[in-house]
Amino acid sequence: MVCLDDLVPADDGLRRIEALIDWANVRATAKPFYRPGGPGRMGTDPAVLVKLALVLAWRSRPSMRATLKAASTTSRSVATSGSY
Repeated sequence: MVCLDDLVPADDGLRRIEALIDWANVRATAKPFYRPGGPGRMGTDPAVLVKLALVLAWRSRPSMRATLKAASTTSRSVATSGSY
């Protein structure tokens, strides 16, 4: 089994950001904009959206689509090869 924590170097800048941001506060701030329950699909976790935006900026991706494509490709290669 592959642990995603093992794939990110300990000195990676995104780890520093992860340690600095209170993700519970991000979720609490966004809560008024998410309606609980009801019909339709569940909303995307606001912390995930902020993390994606940070990756987009930190890794100089040209768009959110490019960020998601890179994440998808990386996760697929990890799942099939067992390495990063």
